[in-house]
Amino acid sequence: MVLHTQPTYPQSRAYVVQLHRDAGAPAGALLGRVVHIVSGETAEFSSGRALLDWLAAQLATVPSGEPR
Repeated sequence: MVLHTQPTYPQSRAYVVQLHRDAGAPAGALLGRVVHIVSGETAEFSSGRALLDWLAAQLATVPSGEPR
């Protein structure tokens, strides 16, 4: 049995996504904001692509396994 010293889901990779009241209506719009729990950095997004781009940029700033 191998014990891993790092958690599978580290806190440095925790985010909160809050959807705008108009998200999903009427054309399936994805609107909201995202907050990185550890740093408090926030961003508003107006599409799924924008949300994923922001998350990808966040993950690129810290090498895997390093605390943020």
